[in-house]
Amino acid sequence: MPLTGGAATVGNIAASQGGGGGKASVGVEYDRVFERELNFNTGDRTRNDNGVVTKVPVPSPGESINDLKMESNRVLVKGTIGFNKDIDLDIFIKIGVADVIWKGSHVTATGTQDLKFDGNADFAWGGGAKFGFYQFSNGLKIMGDIQYLTYEVDGTYSINGIDRAVFETPASYDTKTRIEEWQGALYVQQFFGSVGPYLGAKYSDLILRNETTVTGRTTVPYTYDEIMKAKAKNNVGVFLGADFDIKPNHLSVNLEVRLIDETSGSIGVNYKF
Repeated sequence: MPLTGGAATVGNIAASQGGGGGKASVGVEYDRVFERELNFNTGDRTRNDNGVVTKVPVPSPGESINDLKMESNRVLVKGTIGFNKDIDLDIFIKIGVADVIWKGSHVTATGTQDLKFDGNADFAWGGGAKFGFYQFSNGLKIMGDIQYLTYEVDGTYSINGIDRAVFETPASYDTKTRIEEWQGALYVQQFFGSVGPYLGAKYSDLILRNETTVTGRTTVPYTYDEIMKAKAKNNVGVFLGADFDIKPNHLSVNLEVRLIDETSGSIGVNYKF
């Protein structure tokens, strides 16, 4: 069964390094995805009953998986370097931890089953680039951002509130989900003293793959592997936020909210060397 992570933060900081050419910064951010809707894509189950192997689609013909929604917490450390001051380009990497919870409904001929995956926190990493297109004489700056983020988490899987190992037959299982996400954003920012508000639009896409392996016994021992995939229901969103210079040219705080494709927000602290 699939899950996903929401789009990565644009800010922390939204402004570029400025001086470029070796200027560097390090920051930490907490990102909370309150809700993001998903569309189920494809799935299959390969089952081995004491050496007899069969493969069927998931869900079965005439069934559907609907109302997929997720939430997530992520804590990431971000390192940035100004690559070239002449073209106003920053390169950054992110490493940290992330967790995820997703829920959905499996609609069958006999009723609806409530599905839930509760993932543990695990390693997350990503990277990208931030670049300035143009700055007007009044200080308004047009900025762009592209980035990639991925993580894989283990967790528990329940059906109608019952752990999957108990719901089916006495069995054991392992379940994990890998998330790969790409994002591009375009925005404008202008500083008013020590406060630099910004707003813009973004396009994000993700590929999500969940793998669940179940081992049990009826009259004979059996195992099966499920592979399911999903994608974000909405790809285009808007965001707004602000950089707050606590110590000009060195220490700043960033706040950001992202809407439409997801409902999420973040807070970050950044130190520029």
